[in-house]
Amino acid sequence: MANDTLAIIMAAGYGRRMGTIDVPKVMLPNREGRPFIADALTFLRYDKGIDFAVLSRREPSFGPLHDYLGSHPQREGFSVVYQERKPEGLHVLALMNEYARRGTFYGHASRYLNVIALPGDHKLTADQLNLDDLAAAHKINNSGLTMVFSRGWNSPKAHKDHLDLDKKGRIRRYWRESRDAKEPKIGEKVTGTGVWMLSTQLVGSRKKAAISALGFWGVPFLSGYSNAFPYFIEPGWDGVRDTPDTIGK
Repeated sequence: MANDTLAIIMAAGYGRRMGTIDVPKVMLPNREGRPFIADALTFLRYDKGIDFAVLSRREPSFGPLHDYLGSHPQREGFSVVYQERKPEGLHVLALMNEYARRGTFYGHASRYLNVIALPGDHKLTADQLNLDDLAAAHKINNSGLTMVFSRGWNSPKAHKDHLDLDKKGRIRRYWRESRDAKEPKIGEKVTGTGVWMLSTQLVGSRKKAAISALGFWGVPFLSGYSNAFPYFIEPGWDGVRDTPDTIGK
């Protein structure tokens, strides 16, 4: 371990919401014909302060991804680790459940103080999110969890999230509105990027993770248990690729 933070590019999804596809979701083409994951791999520019890994699967259908990673010009800049459980919905839940298995993934990730979950299928690049700055904010706030957002509801297809912050700027509650919502019931309108930075102390404790989840999604006074903070990128970001019509865009 060269650094205390591990950034994991989450590339183990099957892409079942994308229709019938014959490659992993992250290998679907964007408008330039490059695979989705090419955007996530731009974060490798932070190789001096953050270690990197790509989370994949040991399955024949993931062969195209492994071939692509094996020939990548910066192949020496990241490890490949494997998800053994089935998909869990949110990328961060898959990461936490895989960590809880105490298997080979745990053996790799538990050496670090913090883990950043980076979606391998979004249009988020290193030009939009500075991981060094994110890590610095996480440290200054002594956060157990830092979630990355863009202000506003920026796409009719994006999930409509809102945040309720306390006087210290910590997340008191994080909630998701219905897609036809006009205004948040409380708090500020935000669009989630799917990037989460967690301390391994939090992700490694089922008790702490469960209490934190209760705080975000129903019992606000418990949310302080995880000392969670938001981190904002430029307003208006719209980089989610979750529907078939986003292939080739």
